[in-house]
Amino acid sequence: MRNLLWIVLAAVAAGCPQAPLSAPLLSAAPAAAPAAGPSAAQPPLWVGLRRSSYGCPAKNTDDAWWADRATAYAAGFPGARPLVVEIISTYQDDGTTHLEFARPADVAGPMPGIRFGPGRVDHERALSLYDRRGVKVLLQFESGSADGAACLDLAWRTFKAHPCLIGFGFDAEWYFTKGSPKEEGRPIPDADARRFMEKVLAFNPDFVLFLKHWDASHMPPAYRHPHLWLVSDSQQFRSRAEWLKDLTGWAETFPKSATGFQFGYPKDQPWWSKERSPPRTLGRALLDKIPGCRCLLWVDFTADQVAFGS
Repeated sequence: MRNLLWIVLAAVAAGCPQAPLSAPLLSAAPAAAPAAGPSAAQPPLWVGLRRSSYGCPAKNTDDAWWADRATAYAAGFPGARPLVVEIISTYQDDGTTHLEFARPADVAGPMPGIRFGPGRVDHERALSLYDRRGVKVLLQFESGSADGAACLDLAWRTFKAHPCLIGFGFDAEWYFTKGSPKEEGRPIPDADARRFMEKVLAFNPDFVLFLKHWDASHMPPAYRHPHLWLVSDSQQFRSRAEWLKDLTGWAETFPKSATGFQFGYPKDQPWWSKERSPPRTLGRALLDKIPGCRCLLWVDFTADQVAFGS
């Protein structure tokens, strides 16, 4: 059954239509044995970029620039699929979140902790381009004090028509951040992780959910799911060796979970800038140590300072 889940996920990544919501994957009949090949029983590797309205503002209106770089980056890893993690919800100083799209017309009543309105990235336009280019997208929230399930519902209502969409994610640094210790967010409890995962799977049983932080204690302590990715965005290292040790430690902390990694931060640039083709070199170093890695993401803060091709 686990293989079946990943076979269907791989089919979606290749551009197949999304499965009807009324046909739950877990009740499907066993599939015929797939043709022999290295990818038949392996979940896909996703490779691409993080994109926010504040990370590389000079490229906010150039959606093709992001799609081209995600595609070029993924091309360096055989069988990998291009991915953009697009931040559609930005944390505000008062602890709330700004959803960077209009309030859905059929949504009435108060939405605590949420304000709506266009941001500096036109996400509808961006997703339409990703649809045409074959680049997949995960939509990320900096949810603050807003209910994560409400954020998911609102984003799904707004962007569900896009075949590029394969799931959602939360940056736990911005999860009820105001008043949290060191203002680094609250750890995500099992109950919320389960609630978010079940909602995402109700949208489409092939979707994934990711949760992200640099501190493993901010991940749900026990709840796990094959479609739940735990992503580290740790930074501020003195060397490549120190960076690699930390990220390998993240994977060892969650040995039965899908993991991913976000890197390329400016504070690490003194050492990674010495690498030849840093995005690919560092990505390969991670895959050598963590064969079960599900995604490699280069941050937008330095995306205009590196080459993603060979």
